[in-house]
Amino acid sequence: MRTDISKSLLAIGLIAGLASPVMAEQPSPQEIAAHLFSKADADGDGVMTAEEYDASGFSRFGGSFKALDGDVDGAVSEEEYIDAFSRHHSPGENI
Repeated sequence: MRTDISKSLLAIGLIAGLASPVMAEQPSPQEIAAHLFSKADADGDGVMTAEEYDASGFSRFGGSFKALDGDVDGAVSEEEYIDAFSRHHSPGENI
């Protein structure tokens, strides 16, 4: 399951255009995750719903909304998303 989430998060980063191999200073996994989350949180309320997750295209990469919803409240907070993303991408990794 970790591999599926890792592949999904990597693909999302690539689509967002954040994975350029020629970058003076690569953003941290937390910065990338925060950027991706802000794009997915369409209404800007600080949480990503299942509908926003699907609309963002995240679901195309085999990950699941439920895997990101750590507290099982039906919404993924920015903190939950950053934590999940960071667990699968280490600093300095070419995302």
